[in-house]
Amino acid sequence: MHVPVDGLPRVLRHLVRNSLRFSLPGKPVVVTGRSVGASYELTVADQGRGMTPEQINQMGVFQQFGRDKQEQQGIGVGLALARSFVELCGGKFQLLSNSPQSGVTACLAFPTASLSA
Repeated sequence: MHVPVDGLPRVLRHLVRNSLRFSLPGKPVVVTGRSVGASYELTVADQGRGMTPEQINQMGVFQQFGRDKQEQQGIGVGLALARSFVELCGGKFQLLSNSPQSGVTACLAFPTASLSA
């Protein structure tokens, strides 16, 4: 399996840009990383409009949500590509949002061995 060397930085850049775009003005975007057992977890959390469970379940290529309420750039492939990259590395990708207006947290969990060169 070939995993692009620049894949993880690209995924993180995309997630941070998304979070900055959807966070409420003046609210921080928080990026964290930590070892958990045999995995390394990265999270990118915004404080924006959030997503419903239905929206999270419908996440896919060319999928955008709330376009009628907020102008969005792009074509809706970023989250699907991020998920595909994480899964290609043997990891898990998850979006979490407690409720609308609670923000979204993207969670990436990689087996530690997949991160070593």
